Amino acid sequence: MNADPKIEAYLGRVRANLGSATASDEEEVVREVAARIRELVTEPDATAESALTHLGPAEKVAHRYRDSLLIAKASQSNSPVLLLRGSLKNGVVGVLSFIFGLAGYWIGGCILVFGSLAFLWSAIHYTPNAPTAIGFNLLETIATVVAGAALLVITSFLLRALLRASKRTRPGI
Repeated sequence: MNADPKIEAYLGRVRANLGSATASDEEEVVREVAARIRELVTEPDATAESALTHLGPAEKVAHRYRDSLLIAKASQSNSPVLLLRGSLKNGVVGVLSFIFGLAGYWIGGCILVFGSLAFLWSAIHYTPNAPTAIGFNLLETIATVVAGAALLVITSFLLRALLRASKRTRPGI
């Protein structure tokens, strides 16, 4: 790609530090970094070495891209784990959304599980003409399960929206 061995070595270190990025993501990142290096080298009195110094260590450049790839992937996902991981990589707002997400998933999951258990308990221990058992009111139990599921869906929706609004979907190098 470039004739300068320092630039090639730098791009190799960027590629090596991208972690579990897909091959197409790796190629895109390396192309972007190479284009930025070419842009910096064309400035007056610039050298390849000064361009690489301006960008900073290849490991940090790769880390910023890795985070932005995770945020972009999470913003399109329904996976709570991926949404929470992406939130953590999104700065202070991300940490706050991570805490919100944990609370939303925890409360929604508890409501869903305990609502389902109440329904099963009532079904197993049903006796005709007995006083009303816990969770016996079918509509209340179903409403509880639906509320728990809705909270899980809403939490995922809000985390995705926060990630999509992030300015970190592409790092500025």
